Amino acid sequence: MIELAEGPARRSAFAAFGCYWIAFNNIYVTVATDSGLKPTPTGQGTLGKLRMPRVRLTPERDQIAAAVAKLTRDTKDKLIHCPAVRYFVERKPRWELQEIAVDAFGQTLNGVLNIGKTIDADHPVWSPIDAEAYERYLEQPNIIDQDSLAKQLVDMLYTIRNNMFHGGKRVDDAYAREVVEKATPLLKVIVNSFCESPPTRESSLNN
Repeated sequence: MIELAEGPARRSAFAAFGCYWIAFNNIYVTVATDSGLKPTPTGQGTLGKLRMPRVRLTPERDQIAAAVAKLTRDTKDKLIHCPAVRYFVERKPRWELQEIAVDAFGQTLNGVLNIGKTIDADHPVWSPIDAEAYERYLEQPNIIDQDSLAKQLVDMLYTIRNNMFHGGKRVDDAYAREVVEKATPLLKVIVNSFCESPPTRESSLNN
């Protein structure tokens, strides 16, 4: 998938992001399984005349969280310092081509709108990036902000993925394409961190 993302898929922002996400999907499923988060049997059901076991799957968000927990301090630091992060920190999400600066609760928006869960411009559902924590971390790196920001960024990438696959985003949507182009380097940092050998050294923030 990485070879595709860096090869033929580079001609399309959506294709490159998709390839990197597929790679990340393979990573977080493997990490979750190795961590003990596996499908579990819950009984027996039927499919027509056939008897089939019922299985409870691990929620995808839990699988992703298991992978995020494996990110090194260096990787999280590199992720937060990626230039594209500021774009999302300062970005105003759009609903039906109109920017949403503030919602009905008076909250300031940034990051990415969850297209599938947003009903209207007054009540958006979005993946925010803590701007204060971001500026604070750039000034003085610390573990608390690092962990929080890394989780927020991965959650935002997951929202972008869902918008692409389920939210009806079109390939010719220039604004969506800009979001995907900015997001791909962040996803690349995460995927490459799991594929590097030997692992990168731990930073001074490591416990």
